Amino acid sequence: TGAPQYAQHLAGALAAARDLGILRFLRALPRHAAVVCADALEFDIESEFVRKVIATRALTAPSNAGEAWPWPVKLYGLRPFGIVIDGEPLRFDGKAPAKPLQLLRLLIAQGGEPTAIGGVMDRLWPDLEADDARRAFDVTLNRLRALLVQRDVLLLADGKLGFDAHRVWIDTHALAQVLREAGTNAADAAARKRSFERIARLYRQPLLAGDDDPWIVGAREQWRRRFMLAVDALAREAERAGDAAETAWMRQWAASLAAD
Repeated sequence: TGAPQYAQHLAGALAAARDLGILRFLRALPRHAAVVCADALEFDIESEFVRKVIATRALTAPSNAGEAWPWPVKLYGLRPFGIVIDGEPLRFDGKAPAKPLQLLRLLIAQGGEPTAIGGVMDRLWPDLEADDARRAFDVTLNRLRALLVQRDVLLLADGKLGFDAHRVWIDTHALAQVLREAGTNAADAAARKRSFERIARLYRQPLLAGDDDPWIVGAREQWRRRFMLAVDALAREAERAGDAAETAWMRQWAASLAAD
């Protein structure tokens, strides 16, 4: 829940581990160690030491790992479209590869969830016959894998294309998780504040702003609605709690952002 006492205890424990050079705390419980490391990075506690722990022990990203975790690949669609590989933004010296990036934007718009390749082909190659569309898809997928360097982070199984959730962080996927959790803890003031801060940190602008492909426009509106519903639910709980200033701020901020 982000309780101050937890952060305080975590800071003290990790400072002691750093001073003593203990990288393998919770040695027999690597999953728990990963959760602790993810929380520490979220609270910006001993971040340099924690990243060293993660690298030394090759810890797998747990479900609570946020943007600060050292992901091999990070993808952004709710701020200027971006790709970060091993901590470095991907830049193109010449012309950017249009079709692989279009495929990547489609996957980001789906929140990183496994997406049926039939639907992908219908969107990206609507004028091609099935066999030609499949060949075009295979070529584009190989080019995208090469672009991301970490070729095996894209998973193709059971006719669906998705990402390895332990190695790729996507801001839309993170937002979807926050939006699901926001309603369950909205009545608690501290949890409500934390949910709102996480939503505000992730939803910087409408999905893939400036991209006018019809399927992106439709996905953008769906994300906008989900965002507005979640913030409105938090605002209503703040209103019930008698916090008029918090209520007004939440609604004003959400309306101005959604209108961009």
